[in-house]
Amino acid sequence: MKNFYLSSSIAIAMMLATSVVHAEKTANVTVSAKANGNFSGLSTTAIPLVAAIEVTEAGIINVSASGTWNFGVNFPSGPGGVTWNQQGNGISPLMGAAGLGFGAPGGGYTPIGALIGAFIPRSTAKQPGFKANIAYNGYYSSNGNLNGELAFSVGIPAASIFYIGAESYVTVNGPGTLYLGINDEGVDDNSGDVQVKLTSYP
Repeated sequence: MKNFYLSSSIAIAMMLATSVVHAEKTANVTVSAKANGNFSGLSTTAIPLVAAIEVTEAGIINVSASGTWNFGVNFPSGPGGVTWNQQGNGISPLMGAAGLGFGAPGGGYTPIGALIGAFIPRSTAKQPGFKANIAYNGYYSSNGNLNGELAFSVGIPAASIFYIGAESYVTVNGPGTLYLGINDEGVDDNSGDVQVKLTSYP
């Protein structure tokens, strides 16, 4: 009987030693009002989306944002954004994600100045040459026309962009990185940033 308990104790200890502890992970990042990933191709000062948090398994990411940035001169917004008709003013990342282009029916009403996100699988984010900019087979010149030059062969697909706002819970299906930015088509006159806290739960 003594040996039985001893063997059981050893077995339990081995199970505990080899078990994987799934703990929550937190991160705090600053997202610039210039970070739109050049999704419109209209800005010379646009910067890539911000790599906010990397996860190693499926789970949920809580995103909580605060602060004020400007999506133009004297146009302040919180991370929730401001309803704005963009018809004729370019294509914001959320418009592109919805497949809306210039002259979209009813205009391009999207929350300009809103915090947006894109979850990119590890298999893509770790590829050589990956940049957190829009992925397309050509380069948008300042007038929005393709000139045939290959730009970012590995990037963020337009359809992967989604609204985050002041707070969201993002469900992910596996390892990858959540990138954050601003929903604005032209960021040359943008300023400021928002603060974001992220917590991932397996």
